[in-house]
Amino acid sequence: MIKHPSSTPTVVFALFAACSVVAYRASSPGYLLPAVLVALSAHLANKIHRALRPLSELELLPSDLPCTVAHVVAWLRARDQDEAPLEPGAESAIEWAVGEAKPTELCVVYLHGWGASPPELSPVPEQLAAALGANLLRYR
Repeated sequence: MIKHPSSTPTVVFALFAACSVVAYRASSPGYLLPAVLVALSAHLANKIHRALRPLSELELLPSDLPCTVAHVVAWLRARDQDEAPLEPGAESAIEWAVGEAKPTELCVVYLHGWGASPPELSPVPEQLAAALGANLLRYR
């Protein structure tokens, strides 16, 4: 795979360093417009860089992500099994807004890390999902 030149950290750093120097020098009285233009150019360069760079492995969706509602619960259990043993109550889960497993227009996603678990914030996510009529996904 050929990498776009702007995807290298050195090129991006050099671009922002150059823009910073130009913006600093242009910020003296009477040069506000050039300073604003340089800042906007740096912002645009960052947007272009982010759009053209290849995604890292952490940014890609898992290849085994379920594509049907019926497989969601099994997928969550299998994913947590790979990380077992877990603290009781810290596992990923989904609470359906309706009695049956059915997609809703909204879904509240509660992410917790290694040092936290759903009982610590409960009942806030549950109440929020209920008030919105949304499914609740607790994802570890």
